Amino acid sequence: KEMYRNGTGAAAVVNEKGRMIGFLTEKQILQKLAAQDGTPSAPMTAWDAMIVRPETLHDSVDIKEALDIITAHGYRYMPVIKSKEPEKLAGIAGERELFLYAHERAQRLLESKDTLLYYFMHHEPYGTGYSPV
Repeated sequence: KEMYRNGTGAAAVVNEKGRMIGFLTEKQILQKLAAQDGTPSAPMTAWDAMIVRPETLHDSVDIKEALDIITAHGYRYMPVIKSKEPEKLAGIAGERELFLYAHERAQRLLESKDTLLYYFMHHEPYGTGYSPV
């Protein structure tokens, strides 16, 4: 219910010290329900469906590398942990958000190169001939 209320497809499960102990995704919940024929015999908890010791990204990893990692594993979401405190959660990275950010960054780079190329092509004295002053 908490994931639904927050409009997210994933959540970290943390202990009382704020250390991540698991990772919960919509996919894990649906798989758990499907294994019980859609009608759980008892109320399902985060503990029942979470991924224990999930693969993680560090908060210091470059966006492109993070996108490569999440794509290579086929995940939609990955928890991001703090590099200086390996068990502390920094956030959750979504494949879509990483892609959009990387795409926007690439677009800005292309536009800056186009601007620079335009500047040099229109500010050089081409065709004026040699002029020894």
